[in-house]
Amino acid sequence: MGSNDFLLIVFGIILIYVIKKIVAIFQTRKKLTGEITTMSLRGRKVLFGLSIALVGFGIVYAVKIQDLYSIVYVLIGVTYSIVSLDKLYIGENGFCFDGKFGEFKKLKNGEL
Repeated sequence: MGSNDFLLIVFGIILIYVIKKIVAIFQTRKKLTGEITTMSLRGRKVLFGLSIALVGFGIVYAVKIQDLYSIVYVLIGVTYSIVSLDKLYIGENGFCFDGKFGEFKKLKNGEL
């Protein structure tokens, strides 16, 4: 196993982790009840810009070199851009952020 294969495995693990995070984000939003308000986060704009830059780099890499890494770069950039568009969601029973759900009554009791 060469260094190229190892690098491809690492990128694959990163891609699987980010896809798992996207699934968690959408699943935890369903737990919120009542009127839901959202709040944007400042640092996410920088992450979105870097994700789009990674997609652009992957596309240029695909045109010039045409190998498997370019597809992986584009996929990681697209998935990170989806994660970077996530906001803080606040409902009547709790809040949801970054794929995690916190209930207000647990927060009040100090369980979180």
